[in-house]
Amino acid sequence: MDRDSTFSFSVLIYSWFFNCRSSRGTLLKRQNGQAIVEFALTIPLLLLLTFGIIEFGRLLFAYSSVATATREAARYGSAAENYQDCAGITAAAVRIGGLAGVQAGNVLISYDDGFGGNVRSCPPGNLRLGSRVIVEIGNVPFRTLLPALNLSSMNLSSTSRRTILIGLELK
Repeated sequence: MDRDSTFSFSVLIYSWFFNCRSSRGTLLKRQNGQAIVEFALTIPLLLLLTFGIIEFGRLLFAYSSVATATREAARYGSAAENYQDCAGITAAAVRIGGLAGVQAGNVLISYDDGFGGNVRSCPPGNLRLGSRVIVEIGNVPFRTLLPALNLSSMNLSSTSRRTILIGLELK
């Protein structure tokens, strides 16, 4: 190969490389633009899904706390020496459900004869064997963190009943 043919061959490769590179650069710019548009279209859906999962988890936690608070308060009130301790039953409910927003005003304590009849308020006075303590927690507000979800505030509630251990000798 002579010098002129080598020079023309190198010019041919050089021009081909830069022509392909410039068309590749335009193609890359178009692909980047397409990726940005796809990202802009999908990110609101992904964020909504993520925050929805977080809010559902918060709701589940709050309801679980309210339900656990009623069970714990009913358990405390079912002990033979505690069934007339209305302040202690309420304190047990508030202690367990405090993270969910349970306050003393949300707790209602009542007693029945074990068959659903003859309901009494707290303190009950003398009860007979088979009586139950009923602890209700109601109107505990749950509000979402994101106003964009546009959900109204919900009220959580739970009820637990437990037989009081009166007149039983434990050995």
